[in-house]
Amino acid sequence: MKKRLFALVLAFLMLCAFPVPALAVETTGSITASYSGGMVTFSGSVTGDVKAVAVLLFNPDGVQIAMTTCAVTSGGGFSGSIRIKLTSYGTYSVKAADYEGGAFFSEDTFILTEPSQPPTSQPWIPQPSVPITDFDSGESVTAADIERLVSEDKTLTVHGEDGAKLVFSTEALEGISKQATGSVKMEIANVSDEYRQSHPGKLVFSLTVRSGDKYITDFGGSVTVSLPYELKEGKTAENVTAWHLTASGVMIEIPCTYDTATGLASFTVSHFSLYIVGVAGKWENPFADVSESDWFYDAVRFVYENGLMVGTGDTAFSPQVNTSRGMIVTILYRLEKLPKTSAVNPFDDVAAGKWYTDAVAWAAENGIVSGYGDGMFGPEDAITREQMAVILMNYSKFKGYDVSMSADLSKYTDASSISSWAKDAISWANATALIQGDGAKLMPTGKAERCQVAAILQRFIENVVK
Repeated sequence: MKKRLFALVLAFLMLCAFPVPALAVETTGSITASYSGGMVTFSGSVTGDVKAVAVLLFNPDGVQIAMTTCAVTSGGGFSGSIRIKLTSYGTYSVKAADYEGGAFFSEDTFILTEPSQPPTSQPWIPQPSVPITDFDSGESVTAADIERLVSEDKTLTVHGEDGAKLVFSTEALEGISKQATGSVKMEIANVSDEYRQSHPGKLVFSLTVRSGDKYITDFGGSVTVSLPYELKEGKTAENVTAWHLTASGVMIEIPCTYDTATGLASFTVSHFSLYIVGVAGKWENPFADVSESDWFYDAVRFVYENGLMVGTGDTAFSPQVNTSRGMIVTILYRLEKLPKTSAVNPFDDVAAGKWYTDAVAWAAENGIVSGYGDGMFGPEDAITREQMAVILMNYSKFKGYDVSMSADLSKYTDASSISSWAKDAISWANATALIQGDGAKLMPTGKAERCQVAAILQRFIENVVK
């Protein structure tokens, strides 16, 4: 008996020798939750030394379907969200617990209900989405979106880098829609590095509209173009100029405005290719026989600056001198950047080694000229207005330009004097404002003076060449 009593006392003393842990402090807090637009959002507070909270989402069947964690602020608050698309209707539970373990200290619920159906007496008609009216350069827009913009009489804006922008009018979009074969990609690209040597100090941009493998260049409507340009010190907004750079390298000046606040040069076009922004240098007129008061002053400047015509001497342009047939062909040859040709000269009166020999051989090879017949071309002969019209029309066909326009020439009293072989060409040249005549006369067999040729070439490049 004494031994049993001694054993019990010894066991009690051993139990008292070990520390007994204190009871854990219960974590308390609150949480509220809601669901909208594919997102469960929650917020709440918690007591005690809780560093982070685990938030769990349970579906109406009580199955956990998502979890996230969030830090607890020094004031005991927490908040967060769970991105998830819920498809089952019913009551969802959102529960919160100490991230380091323990029971849930708070729970909230929300109900996902099935959307109400439209009244049976008034059938529900799905509303179409709003068509895209703005997007970034290099992105594509569907043909259906373009058609809707046209039907709703809206414009389309394409945004590029550094504030560059294209605004397509409804008419331009309609023209694109008629030519598109699928989705349409529109792009603004700064290609200045490729033209740094030929056009120093200027910015060159490539503007393109493409549908599949097809580039759409003519729209039949206007596009407002805004391109970035940093105004150099000492220059004013009036100095900033824009040009269309043709495939032949000719620069055609375009009316342009420059906004010093945005640093953008803006102009309106209906055709896309290469465009230049920069400061135009003052033209130092080298010709003593060409003055600013002459009607052909700008035309002479245009052909001279673009290397199409040169003077007849150091200070002479000789505006009233007749232009030879060889000169017209040579000008077009220059426009093509002097391509090499292996064609044999077909004309007996075009001698080898002349300044026009290669040009005439090239023009004959490509169907631009055919001569008088019997092996004669007459390179030194003064060209007539109707001959020039035929050559320009043949060159346009060679380049693939549109030559479908024609004009009613019956209003001219000398229309009957047009040669039969030149009637179509004169009609086209008149419709495109190349040869307009003098009052009631066209003077088709009149000689083309150098000043007239300069004006015709400028209009030809601005109205026909792309």
